[in-house]
Amino acid sequence: MDIDENSKVRNTFIGMMVKETVAKYEQSSDLVIESKHFPFKHHKDLEARFGKAVRDKVRSMVVRYAEDLWEERKDKFSPVLMTHDGYLKLYALSNPDLSKYKIMYLDEFQDTSDVVIDMVLKQKDTSKLVMVGDSRQSIYQWRGSVNALKKVECPQSELSKSFRYGEEIAKVARAVLRGK
Repeated sequence: MDIDENSKVRNTFIGMMVKETVAKYEQSSDLVIESKHFPFKHHKDLEARFGKAVRDKVRSMVVRYAEDLWEERKDKFSPVLMTHDGYLKLYALSNPDLSKYKIMYLDEFQDTSDVVIDMVLKQKDTSKLVMVGDSRQSIYQWRGSVNALKKVECPQSELSKSFRYGEEIAKVARAVLRGK
């Protein structure tokens, strides 16, 4: 695709940015696709290679195409495939009423996406929320998770006993963590 007479941005690169923009939107708590969903790493790459004007033009075009892709994904008659994150986003956008659940347990909360955080926190007036996790074990950032434990205000407790290992290993681990 010609952005101007001096620069070319490959269609495959545009397509990849469109998919990444939709993926970032699907993992967010936002209601609509915006330029903030455009992957930041491409901001820097495009600006370094083509300058700010081309970067902004490409970002605007990608967001427009991302909106189109999202519309296609939502259309059950479209041949465009819906992702698992897309199904979850559609469910969250439906503002589900989960008040029939008195308690909601969320394990591995440190690896939760903003779309799930938002959906769950909307239930806090009707359900007791128990969020369990370890921020030192966050492993899904590559796919849009955030450390949700830092995003919520709630009482915290330490694990009193581990069922993964015995006390001897725990003593060694505590010594290592203390630097002794």
